[in-house]
Amino acid sequence: MLKGSPTIEDIEDALAWLLMPDGSLTMFGDSPRSQLPFSEDYRSGHLRYVTSQGTSGTPPPTYWKAFQASGYAILRNGWPKPQDAFDDWSYLAFNASFHSRTHKHADDLSFVWYDRGQHILIDPGRFGYLEPTDPSSDLGKAGFYYSNPSRVYVEETRAHNAVEIDGASYQRRGVQPYGSGLIGAGDIGGVLYASGRVEHLTLSRNYRIKHSRLIIFRPRDWLIVFDQLEDPRNHQHQYRQWFQFAPEISVVVSDIGWQASLGSGDLWILPLNDLRHSRVFRGESEPQMQGWLSPVDGELIAASSVYTELIAKGRVKMATLFAFSETPPVPLHFEHHLDNLEFSWCGDAEHTVRISLSDGLPLEIQEVVSS
Repeated sequence: MLKGSPTIEDIEDALAWLLMPDGSLTMFGDSPRSQLPFSEDYRSGHLRYVTSQGTSGTPPPTYWKAFQASGYAILRNGWPKPQDAFDDWSYLAFNASFHSRTHKHADDLSFVWYDRGQHILIDPGRFGYLEPTDPSSDLGKAGFYYSNPSRVYVEETRAHNAVEIDGASYQRRGVQPYGSGLIGAGDIGGVLYASGRVEHLTLSRNYRIKHSRLIIFRPRDWLIVFDQLEDPRNHQHQYRQWFQFAPEISVVVSDIGWQASLGSGDLWILPLNDLRHSRVFRGESEPQMQGWLSPVDGELIAASSVYTELIAKGRVKMATLFAFSETPPVPLHFEHHLDNLEFSWCGDAEHTVRISLSDGLPLEIQEVVSS
């Protein structure tokens, strides 16, 4: 073994983080939805603990993990004890990784979210490797290896929890993989965060759009997705923050954004700044596919899909709130000045979240809640 190479135990330790609270494997890229069975042969005590639901091994010592070189971050609200319900915990996985075109979807800075005992925001799956493309075709030039429409859809940016620019997927062919775009992840006062930064090369390949994303997350309570995008040439673009919901979640348009019905209550989704919000797409094939999950090869299940939209030039900011609340929340204030962010809204209580940043990474997070 080469000096510094990971051991089997190291690899299994990492795999333990990629298992969601219900035991399913996080579906980034071409990973299908699957369960990892327990085995006493695992060298990692952490993997034995997760797959045995606490009857073997030991939990990891922390509940968030930044794989800095790889470009992934995992946020949890803790590790259950053997007597606890393992599937009733919070989990968010953030993807800022591009090391190879192989199995890579157009999903930069995307994420998946599980909370209150169920999948909430999901990845679309892989569908299968069907109908190879002609490399000289438009699909081939954009980085799609397969031309089957369902396969194309699950690779596209708009099938992920990601920002689509001008109706196109992120370019993956003819570009240099950036490796890791992860800035960092962590926990400040019970609020978890993950942050990343990449540049998107346009299909014409003559300019790049800078993109940074910050996700801040109080488990079982609220989540904010904050994107900044900038075209250095100051051209106007259409930006869409897409969000993909688990099939079992019913989503309807509300006055403020959307209302999602979960078994544990209502989840409200609303823009915190001046963004347009879309209708709900679900299981649509015309004029283009939108709102699908492929849990296994060859299968599609209808799932709700929505976006917020901003058409602008220069540096743009997009902030969207997900809040568990009996009362429909109302946005009160959004401000971003230099390295300071402030979000506030009123639902069951009034929330104000203030963040001090340094190079895209939170140094301080303050939350004030008043009834």
